[in-house]
Amino acid sequence: MIDPRKQAEVLHEEIREPEEVRETLQVCVFKLGGTPLGIYALKIQEIIKPMDLTPVPTTPPFLLGVLNLRGVIIPIVDLRETLGLSLQEGNKKENRILIVNLEGNQIGFLVDAVVGVYQLEKNFIQPSYIQSPVSNLQFVSQIIQFQDDFLVLLDFDKIYEKIQL
Repeated sequence: MIDPRKQAEVLHEEIREPEEVRETLQVCVFKLGGTPLGIYALKIQEIIKPMDLTPVPTTPPFLLGVLNLRGVIIPIVDLRETLGLSLQEGNKKENRILIVNLEGNQIGFLVDAVVGVYQLEKNFIQPSYIQSPVSNLQFVSQIIQFQDDFLVLLDFDKIYEKIQL
């Protein structure tokens, strides 16, 4: 004979509510002027240390030059200039270039430092609710919780539209 208490416990376990599945994003966090910003990690092809760039005459100030990366010529964009952020001297040894694939084109974006790649919950906040370090909100994709603060995720497709390389 089956113990009614055991049967009740088994039935209770079987109908237990499934735990809430939380959606996450993989985000590369980098710094510009001490401010952490982010990009969806899937957009990044690779992260490299800055190399000697070949200047291109009569180009806009945001285009720092081009580099030859394993036989591929890649334009390098000063992300700070593109976003209209103020120039701050930082530790040049920490500078990195994010090689991003945008509409089938490889573009390099110079950043002050790469903090890391994080798996973050999709807990979006509307950009108008907090003050963004990026004054032009058209370049803001989302703002999400990151550690004890907020992280601005940039929309690199919109940045690419602006620079039109």
